[in-house]
Amino acid sequence: MKSLPIAASECLRDLASSMGATLLWVIFGVLIAVAALKVFDVLTPGKLADQVFKERSVSAAIVYGAVFLGVCLIVASAIH
Repeated sequence: MKSLPIAASECLRDLASSMGATLLWVIFGVLIAVAALKVFDVLTPGKLADQVFKERSVSAAIVYGAVFLGVCLIVASAIH
């Protein structure tokens, strides 16, 4: 009966370690995705972010979203 708390303790320790590693990878992925989106915004003529958030341009928002999804797929594939 005493081996059960030790096994449960090891299981919780492994779970906490895995959750911590997952959280770090999530933060890393989000930072890389945001940085790539900023690079895309710098490379395109005009300020795409301003067109999306200030001028409320639907077409610019579609382009911005498509680039974000594409970058996130690439980052997720690289991390996996």
